[in-house]
Amino acid sequence: MKILVFGAGVIGTAVAWALSEAGHDVALLARPQRAELLAEGISIEMIDGRAGKKAPETRARFLPRVVTSINDDYDLVIVTVRHRQTADALEQIAPALGDGVVLFLTSNWEGVGFIDAVLSKRQYALGKVFAGGVLNGDVLTGAFVGELVLGSSVCGQQAEAETAAAAQRNVDVLVALFTEAGFKPKVIENMEQWNWVDFAKKAGAVCGAAQAGGLVPFVEDRRAIQAFLLAGRDGLAVCKARGADPKIDDDYDMFRMPTGPMSRLLHRVFRGEVSRRIATGYGAHSAEDLRAIYEDVVATGVALGVEMPHMLSHADEIQKLRDD
Repeated sequence: MKILVFGAGVIGTAVAWALSEAGHDVALLARPQRAELLAEGISIEMIDGRAGKKAPETRARFLPRVVTSINDDYDLVIVTVRHRQTADALEQIAPALGDGVVLFLTSNWEGVGFIDAVLSKRQYALGKVFAGGVLNGDVLTGAFVGELVLGSSVCGQQAEAETAAAAQRNVDVLVALFTEAGFKPKVIENMEQWNWVDFAKKAGAVCGAAQAGGLVPFVEDRRAIQAFLLAGRDGLAVCKARGADPKIDDDYDMFRMPTGPMSRLLHRVFRGEVSRRIATGYGAHSAEDLRAIYEDVVATGVALGVEMPHMLSHADEIQKLRDD
């Protein structure tokens, strides 16, 4: 398959590497300055959960085919930019898409309306890969959990039969693609709502990070983890008011349990190297990016009249977040 990965950050580079290793023709789109560095090759240091829970670190040298514009036809375009960059990416992709399909591996709080305004339901799918890490020069240090979720653009809604069938075929092709590359795909019926719930959890994590002084210290701080659970409950309440069922996410139960025992359990889980690398990757986001996640959820909650006492209690800390 001929694939373009739009976004040369940690996730984009890691996905491009994984699909290239599976034998696909993959191009990685990057800004000109970044393209020069990538063209020299990237050292991959990845705890690769595709090989199992106790997978050793994989070390490889990845020489991506780097492009700086969309001047070719692709079967698949995978978008891995940050959530407020997705609309701009879409504007660049749509005119050059042709018969290809777009997979949005992006956080999404806005919903699919802005995508539907540009692409037909037959032209895209939604997903999320569980991975993270840091790009430092020409070295990517990160982790794959090994799982990913995928979903149709129809998102559980009524659609004309041919459109629904085409959207499902896109998902079937993607499941086969990522399975071949060693991932364990899970298909979600309503990825729009799943994305809302996932995003709300991130807003809770930003609250915990703000209390701890960063996402890296957050995973070591049980009180900050407890703050994450409480703020996350508020975020899930916003999702519910928006019409989403929070149970769509496998992590729902941990927000319903007493925060004391759950924070102790998560404290042990988060201290693992995979969690540490993923947290370090999120911590590499700018303070502006982290604030945007929080502010988007809060703005929706306020508009819907949702009480968010725990999330709002971190407002001052959120504003004090600084870039490392």
